[in-house]
Amino acid sequence: MLRHTAALEQLAADCEQPGTMHGLQMLLGSRFARRKQPNLICAHSAPVEGASSQLVGAVLLLEYCIFGVGTGVFATADSFGVRTVVAPAPLQAALCQRAGRLLLEQGARLVLVTQRVRAADWDVLQGTSPRDRFRYAVHARQVQDTLDMHNSAEATLQSLGKRTRVHLRADRRRFERLYPNAECLDATTAIAEASDLELAALNQGALDTIDQGEFNHQVRCLSRAPEGFVLGLRWQGRWISLLGGWRQGTAAWVEWQCNQRGFQNVSLGGVLRTYLFEDAVRHGTRTLHFHGGTSHSMGHSFRRTDVADLLVRRTGWVTGLSIGLARLLCRWRPALLRRGNFVLNALCSPGLTWQRLPALPATRIQRQPPTLPVETLGVSRQDKC
Repeated sequence: MLRHTAALEQLAADCEQPGTMHGLQMLLGSRFARRKQPNLICAHSAPVEGASSQLVGAVLLLEYCIFGVGTGVFATADSFGVRTVVAPAPLQAALCQRAGRLLLEQGARLVLVTQRVRAADWDVLQGTSPRDRFRYAVHARQVQDTLDMHNSAEATLQSLGKRTRVHLRADRRRFERLYPNAECLDATTAIAEASDLELAALNQGALDTIDQGEFNHQVRCLSRAPEGFVLGLRWQGRWISLLGGWRQGTAAWVEWQCNQRGFQNVSLGGVLRTYLFEDAVRHGTRTLHFHGGTSHSMGHSFRRTDVADLLVRRTGWVTGLSIGLARLLCRWRPALLRRGNFVLNALCSPGLTWQRLPALPATRIQRQPPTLPVETLGVSRQDKC
């Protein structure tokens, strides 16, 4: 699949979703995806005379596996719907429906697709057949992972809640007073060239230590990617706080942050984010995104984004019993819902109602997106692509 990275990143930019397809190498090589099989479902334009077909949309899903064997359960790779669907806005709902049905027709039992769209925009799912063997349900919710940048770092700070901006400014003043020789630097090259021993020291000295292999994988994917960046606070020759992500166009995505122990008298994470605002303004960033949101109080000032979880499944007692048992298990052990399993969380959503999934229309979808020529769409599935 990684051979399609450049095409997917360009498609995201063309579809006004900049940065959403960056970081695929880090995602697919992570512990989260290690026991899952990636599937890329692509929509291409119909070839015209003298020109080949063009990629116009894609859906990335992961199949859950047990001992390397697929279970037939497919799910989004991101509960915020960032790295799931990339396509022009008028095409996204139809592409999600097609992808779900395609997988069901090829043997899948349950498919979860998360899209950054209002549930009311799923009008394409009307006109069912009473004998259709598939069912669908839509769960609507909101996420907050985007901060709209202003013309200056100070104006951006001013857009946050009063308590948040007061604390951030106080942390910045305290940090500069206690550590007058500290600097905020572009750490991308230094981290990319860091040895295993240096990375181990960073991880072992962090407030939140993780598996060393996972730490190395995250850091190297971020620092060595063409549009990756790492910003860091350096004091007395050591990195005490690092933050990394990706830039594309006027968007920047923050993927990872690491703060060292021994500086509890100041919030390193908050301090570095004030420098991040300044860095974003210098790079012309208009939207600053945090993958998965943030636990920092600034998250309350982030833009609210509508997200819809589309679940499609087969009928039959096996699938029905499995879903019933999953809901019963989560009711018995609610802690399971806090482990980040997207499928369980969606299945246990209150008010989930299953309806018949309509058959695909006899004619292919036609559209005229603003940045692409008139398209006639077909969908193909690519395993391990």
